Amino acid sequence: MHCVLVTDVFGVTPDVHEIARQLEMPLVIAPYSADSWFEDETAAYAWFMEQVGITEYASIIERELDGLTGPLVVIGFSVGATALWTLLDTPVADRIAQAFCFYGSRIREHVHCEPTCPTTVIFPASEPSFDVRILERQLAPKAYVAMRFTRWAHGFMNRYSAGFDSSGRDQWMEILLQALKKTGAH
Repeated sequence: MHCVLVTDVFGVTPDVHEIARQLEMPLVIAPYSADSWFEDETAAYAWFMEQVGITEYASIIERELDGLTGPLVVIGFSVGATALWTLLDTPVADRIAQAFCFYGSRIREHVHCEPTCPTTVIFPASEPSFDVRILERQLAPKAYVAMRFTRWAHGFMNRYSAGFDSSGRDQWMEILLQALKKTGAH
């Protein structure tokens, strides 16, 4: 079983390395090279939207996953979660044993996707640009989708994000570790 972490707009930060180490995830996919990352959220988001975008990021993820065999557990954050979501009703999903999509706010632009593998969408308490409860109603009928709501902000898992929350991160790291044990990934 391969475990894969798909980053947000910040890229492969020291914090991502720490999450990957704790979860024993050998593969980290980012929207740009592993030695490029941002500390500033506004600059990171602007660069991502101008230079990469969701569609290209999904292509990067697909290329990286192509070389992997067997069941995969894939965890995506923010734009990484959205890009991953767009692949969950394609043949890529045939190899995914479990997908976790943390605060993928742009999933709302891809509600037509019908995941064909077990997928957990983790919502923040709220989003400034849309009502998460409306998205919940749109995703609820999807057979392979489970939803979890948190009391934390978008970015609560990322120390570089304005929404970072250490207790939220600690709680979800434990949940992820338990889920990885259940899937046989650990």
